[in-house]
Amino acid sequence: YCLEINAQPRKPLLRAFAEWAQDPAEREQLMRLSEHGLTVSSVTEHVTSLSLLLQYPSVRVDVGHWMELVPQLAVRYYSISSSPKFSPTAIHITAVVTGVCTSFFRRMAMQRDRYQNTRVRLFVRPSTFRLPADPKTPVIMVGPGTGLAPFRGFIQERADMLRRSGKALGPALLFFGCRHPEHDYIYEEELKKAQRDGVISELLVAFSRLHTQK
Repeated sequence: YCLEINAQPRKPLLRAFAEWAQDPAEREQLMRLSEHGLTVSSVTEHVTSLSLLLQYPSVRVDVGHWMELVPQLAVRYYSISSSPKFSPTAIHITAVVTGVCTSFFRRMAMQRDRYQNTRVRLFVRPSTFRLPADPKTPVIMVGPGTGLAPFRGFIQERADMLRRSGKALGPALLFFGCRHPEHDYIYEEELKKAQRDGVISELLVAFSRLHTQK
C-alpha cells in the first residue's frame, strides 16, 4: 500500500518523534506538541514528517515504526464531468491540480510516452444526482470553479436529448463563477456553444478577480 507521507503528523507520531529525539530540548518541544497536536494556532504552515525532521535534526527515525504510524494514502473522489452518452468509453474529471493524485494525472497527460502502459486503480460509485426524467422540467445549475463538473455531464446529456428528439428542452440556467475570464474560465467555448445551440437557456457568469475590488 501507499503512505500519505505529506499528511500532517498526528499525536502518536509526534510522541514517537519525541521518544526518538536525542537532544533533550528537542524531545521536550516535541512532547509538548504531542500533548496538544498540531493546531492552526501552533503552526503557520502545513507540517509534514519531513519538515519536522528538518526542524528537529536529533530525531533518529525507526522507519518500520514510522510506517506504522503514517496514514495510508486516502482514496480521492472526483465528480465525473462527462456523460456516457457523449463519451461511452471514457470518463472525464474536472479538478484543480493540488495534490498527489491530480499531480500524477497531470504528469500522465504531459508525458504520455512514459506513462502509456501505466494502470491506475479506480472505481465508479453509483449516483442519484441526475437530470429530471422529463426533459421539459426546468433546471437550475450552480457550479463555481470545478463545481461545474457534474453539470458539464448534464449539459452533454441534454445535448444528446436535443439531438435525438429535435424538440426544444425545458429551460436550463447555469450559474458559473471563477476568478478571472482569462485564467480559469474552464470550458468557456463549450458552455457558450451549449447556449447558442439551445442546450441551456442562460449562462450567467461572475468573476471575483476581474476588477481590483471584489
